[in-house]
Amino acid sequence: MQLILFYWQLFVILQTDFWQDPSAIAYQLLNAMLPDNLTVLAYLAFLIVPFSVLRLAIFNNSTNQTTSFVGLPVPAHAMLWVGLVFLKDYNWEWTQHLYNPFLLLFFVVIFSLLLVSKLELFSLKENPLKNKFLWVFLLLTLFFLFFFHLGGLFFSILLYVSSGIVSLFKNN
Repeated sequence: MQLILFYWQLFVILQTDFWQDPSAIAYQLLNAMLPDNLTVLAYLAFLIVPFSVLRLAIFNNSTNQTTSFVGLPVPAHAMLWVGLVFLKDYNWEWTQHLYNPFLLLFFVVIFSLLLVSKLELFSLKENPLKNKFLWVFLLLTLFFLFFFHLGGLFFSILLYVSSGIVSLFKNN
């Protein structure tokens, strides 16, 4: 029963205001981890909101995103931050390095810029039977979710963005 309630709460988080929730998550993480004299930097997390709104405006007015996305989709960005929160439950030394406040600030800036970038990312709209890479991505996502539970969303979205970067260099 507790697991069902947990998944329901995650569903509600991702359905409501997924364009502003990542900034609240990033702010809370930064505010808790920055030294007292630098907590003002936690407000940089709210850069996510205007970039997310701009991304949604671009997507809603775009006609060239029928088979792929241009820029990081806002729901994918939300999943990245939600996954990062759930990774915190793991007390493995290497996962704790992800919570360096300056790395989190880097994530805020880079992923905000990726929201409005020209980076082309694949979409699940296309037929998965024709795309071998999509199958590999889905299998790796299942692997991440199996081993890291919802924390696997973080790694899955990193893989998603990495695929777009690799594709960019491959096409040039």
